[in-house]
Amino acid sequence: MKKSSLIFSLLFIYFVISLSSVFADADDDARIMNRSGLQKARKGDWEGAIAAFSRAKSVDPFDEISLTNLAGAYNNLGVKLCRQENYSRAISNFQKAKNLKPEDLDIRFNMLSALVLTRDSERLDNEAHEIMALRPYDDAVLLKVANAFSKLEDDESARNLLEKILAHSPDNADALFQIGQIYYKQGNTSESRFYLGRARESSSGAPFGMASASLLLAKINREDSVESNYLREKSVNFSLTYCDWLSPDLAHEILELFEEAYSKVGEFMNFYPSQRTEVIVYARDEFSRVNSLPGWAGGLYDGKIRLPVSSGETSAQNLHRAVFHEYCHHLIYLTSAGRCPAWLNEGLAQVAEGSPPDKAKQILARDFSGKIFPLSKMDQGFPRSENRDFIEKLYAQSLAITGIMIEEQGIQAVRNLLKSLANRDSLENALSTSGFVDLATVEEKLRSTVDSPDKMISDVSVDSSTDSEN
Repeated sequence: MKKSSLIFSLLFIYFVISLSSVFADADDDARIMNRSGLQKARKGDWEGAIAAFSRAKSVDPFDEISLTNLAGAYNNLGVKLCRQENYSRAISNFQKAKNLKPEDLDIRFNMLSALVLTRDSERLDNEAHEIMALRPYDDAVLLKVANAFSKLEDDESARNLLEKILAHSPDNADALFQIGQIYYKQGNTSESRFYLGRARESSSGAPFGMASASLLLAKINREDSVESNYLREKSVNFSLTYCDWLSPDLAHEILELFEEAYSKVGEFMNFYPSQRTEVIVYARDEFSRVNSLPGWAGGLYDGKIRLPVSSGETSAQNLHRAVFHEYCHHLIYLTSAGRCPAWLNEGLAQVAEGSPPDKAKQILARDFSGKIFPLSKMDQGFPRSENRDFIEKLYAQSLAITGIMIEEQGIQAVRNLLKSLANRDSLENALSTSGFVDLATVEEKLRSTVDSPDKMISDVSVDSSTDSEN
């Protein structure tokens, strides 16, 4: 199960350069070429616009209009290529735009966003420092760069930059809140509480931000009422906080199981986080009480992985499905920047845990009437219903749809869809560009499959998925 998390939003990529107006005599070659480029730009023909503006610039290398227009065309082609998930060419075009207008922050932030999407941490670090050199005391600019570091899970660089903001703007509510979030994600609740409290009291904070800080503080206090006496262990990729009655041996087994998930689910999603993932294992009654969840919930991901364990549990293998399921939610969140719809999120997590899509089809077919629960109503999360039959059907529908998508287009197409969502594409556009047409088509394929007993979904489990991106 997944619920909305309070982790940073991905930087926008958008059309940022307005092409300059041109006023010139018709016999001026440079301005004629500029005029031609503008006509192509209005049609979205950025390659044609680049060719025309390049000719204009070659005729008059010192013409500011030609230079600005050419930089804008390169930038906007980069945006277009990002939306087509052609990131290498997009970055090349952003670089060309930046070379022409190195002081333009919109171009630079588009470059930074593309580097986030490609997870090119070394190049992003270089770009970030160039941006900071241009505007060393601009809080809004530094906050955007900190967001980029956070998206690449470089919390140390993000925190250092946020502290730099606070050194000259000690009451900056956004910086205070983001540092509080980082400490919370890392399990340091005392530091998180300190910064969130300052963010809530800051005179510079907007009402929404102050409310967010208050909500997270209330969440921390609720969790600390249970977790303050918990024990902690670490492995290479995970930090485990666990209830004090759990044996150290079992805690170690749970960490080993998560390391297995890091490898196998990481291969399935083609994503391997660079920072430790926070995991909390509760006694079952404390899990339900702290997280306000219905009785059917077997786990939760909200930026941290939270799992319940029954009293007397002696084997980590009994948690295998829940571990793989919730860890997949973590990777989905990072891949999609938290924008994956609930039905796909739950479908992928079930595939990761090893649930066969054909079992989901059988559940749906038991009393199938040709109707399915609208996917659009599931986008914001599963209803917190106590009706187990209803919830079982929602999960089954999510698994069946996801199985169909993987079988027809392959897991790489689903990964591309998640990247498109991270790129701020709408769900409909992300489905279309990834080969799934639209939401209505996806729903109809599910309806057709469930209604036809001979249409069976093949095995799409984690172990059978081998088309990882190199």
